Amino acid sequence: MGDLYTRIFMAIFTVLLGYIVTVLTKIKNEAKGRESRIAHDLMSENERIETWRESMSGAMLGLLFQEINKSQTFYMRQGFCPPSEKRIMDTTYKTYKSLGGNGDAERLVSTIMHLPDFLK
Repeated sequence: MGDLYTRIFMAIFTVLLGYIVTVLTKIKNEAKGRESRIAHDLMSENERIETWRESMSGAMLGLLFQEINKSQTFYMRQGFCPPSEKRIMDTTYKTYKSLGGNGDAERLVSTIMHLPDFLK
């Protein structure tokens, strides 16, 4: 009789253990799925942020070049450029260059820097 109880106990224990393993496997797979979705969402968010950053850098680059170009035209017509404005142009150009700007603005700033400080 004891052998019968042992066999019944072992059968029930085996079924329960199988059920527990199945449930844990399902939980693990769901967690992997969530992990995968989260990783995908993060990659998408990083791509969106990078695209936004590149767009903003491009826009800023354009605005800085426009400002340098307008200033160069203004000061060339004026015939001089005060030292304080030259410092502003230098800072503006350094920012432009750090964003990947090319030599076009350098030429414009150079002409401003070579102007006299005051009208003679």
